Amino acid sequence: MNKRLLLLGFVFLLLLSLCSCQLAREDGMNIQMNDRLVGVYITQEYLDLFDFDRYLNDNIHTILNRGEITVSDNEQYSTRIYAELKNIKHIDEETSEEFETWEYEFKDLEGIPFFQAKIKQPDGNSYSSSFSDAAISDGHISIGKDTALDGTIYIAPNETDITVYINPVYQSSDGRIYLTSGSGMSFSGDVGEGTVFSTTLDEKHTITENGETTEESFKVTVKLAVKHPPLKVSIIQMDSENTPVSKKEYSPISLPENVVVDPDAEYVIVETRSNSLDGEALTRELFDPADQYFISYITRNDGICEAKTVYLQWN
Repeated sequence: MNKRLLLLGFVFLLLLSLCSCQLAREDGMNIQMNDRLVGVYITQEYLDLFDFDRYLNDNIHTILNRGEITVSDNEQYSTRIYAELKNIKHIDEETSEEFETWEYEFKDLEGIPFFQAKIKQPDGNSYSSSFSDAAISDGHISIGKDTALDGTIYIAPNETDITVYINPVYQSSDGRIYLTSGSGMSFSGDVGEGTVFSTTLDEKHTITENGETTEESFKVTVKLAVKHPPLKVSIIQMDSENTPVSKKEYSPISLPENVVVDPDAEYVIVETRSNSLDGEALTRELFDPADQYFISYITRNDGICEAKTVYLQWN
């Protein structure tokens, strides 16, 4: 009896310690057969989506009788976070006409979207759209019977361990988008540039239409790669005699969106200086008129290196 009272007291204290979440959640159910995996939502915080309150309400007598709490194999108590479908209005810069798009957003949840979903408009028409942001680099998406998403997140090393969580995103038969809690990838902050970690989620569906059965697949791969962020970027324009026409230095954040190449320049060299485990590192890239842009990186406050495209305007 004392053990049961002690356990009940522990359960009461545990309930008091749980914080309420402001995100829009709904009671979880097993993933339905017609719910499709459409991608992932990457966070740097673990999403605790286990409904402990409901679990206790349903199992309090069993807990007291057994004298222990067992929460494994109870997927029905997992909750979901649903995305909000938002209408975004835009202005066409050339025609000044207004047009609108629809986007899914996990409101009040910081993270990186990387998914492909179908959007049904109020007029009944539907289309497929990709959702991502600048944190996803080297992104590749193929759509069809075998849909695949592949992207890389570059992270600047620091003195602490780094963990990101890959949370699966699903679309239900009624079109709603939701995520469930996923697993994490961790690595030490002192690893060198070029270190890559990868995780893949995939699933297959069998579809029968008019008596014919076909199989469709979906796969999403997320890579985490270590990148030492740039300290300084130099753009050097060179003429046909390999003599500098101009040289300008920038901090990563001050890089312009467009660089006008001098008419006398035959090619451009981009020098990037960055810190590495062995000290300052220097890399050089060469671009000619066949190249329309180059990519640099800016380190965000969360340690992610966000790609910045600089366009080269050749004369």
